[in-house]
Amino acid sequence: MAVRQKCKKWIVLLWMSVFFLTGCAGKGEEVWMISETESQNFEASEKSTEKEKGNNTENETIETTQGDTENDRNADTGQSCVVHICGAVARPGVYAFPKGSRICDAIEKAGGFLPEADTEIRNQAELLADGEQIRILTKEEAEEEREAAKEQKISAGQEADSRVNINTAQKEELCTLPGIGESRAESILAYRQEKGSFSCIEDIMKVSGIKEAAFSKIKDKIRVN
Repeated sequence: MAVRQKCKKWIVLLWMSVFFLTGCAGKGEEVWMISETESQNFEASEKSTEKEKGNNTENETIETTQGDTENDRNADTGQSCVVHICGAVARPGVYAFPKGSRICDAIEKAGGFLPEADTEIRNQAELLADGEQIRILTKEEAEEEREAAKEQKISAGQEADSRVNINTAQKEELCTLPGIGESRAESILAYRQEKGSFSCIEDIMKVSGIKEAAFSKIKDKIRVN
């Protein structure tokens, strides 16, 4: 705006100089009208240029927004995945991979295995899933995990078998068997102490007071191991 006003003043001064030099008042008025017209044309031209710049900026904004939307669409359709790899690798961290990448690619991106890493604990050909965490265990951690899994399996198997172990059961547990009261339970404990463990469930009939009739009631509810 300051530039346009300055230009306008110079144009007016120029034509006023011509007016005084020629001494023609009528011509001076004509010159003043021409200068006013040119100033208005100049202002209109400036406004048109600013409007074009505004339109260009708006178009650029629309194109940028469309580009961002396209990028978001690509992300939503699974064009890439981001995973967190940690544990026994050289450079743990969060990495992005193209769709179809595998765990071996993530390990390579993270600098490879450390010397103490268990390289067999994970299937390296497995496809990466967006948002997953891949933990590479050390050999010591992997062994501890295997032992814990074995113990859990054994414990689960024992819990599933609700039969009474006549070689380890105490008096209270033996008394839960049909037809086995306190006296017979004490006889079973005495037999174990004197003779040792039962080899099979039928050996319980060697205990005083437990014959075939009593055994038939408990045979499906007892075990020896």
